[in-house]
Amino acid sequence: MLNLGVPMLLAATLPPAALAAVSASLTWIASSDPSVTGYDIYYGGTSQQFTNQVSVGAVTTTVISGLTANTAYFFAAKADRKSVV
Repeated sequence: MLNLGVPMLLAATLPPAALAAVSASLTWIASSDPSVTGYDIYYGGTSQQFTNQVSVGAVTTTVISGLTANTAYFFAAKADRKSVV
């Protein structure tokens, strides 16, 4: 489990609960930090206790699939930064 503290705000859109497996469409605001190289999405069934992680690269939208209908999910985006040597 990963606790990121206060996550970036994400918008999740879930299709009708009649489907057995659903997906969430996520959108977030890009970081203005020039060292950001991409984003990781964290999600799970409890706020700020994320059990899943997906690296999505340098985009500001993604779709998380394989979710279960009628189940609450919480999402967070974390910026990846290039290493400074």
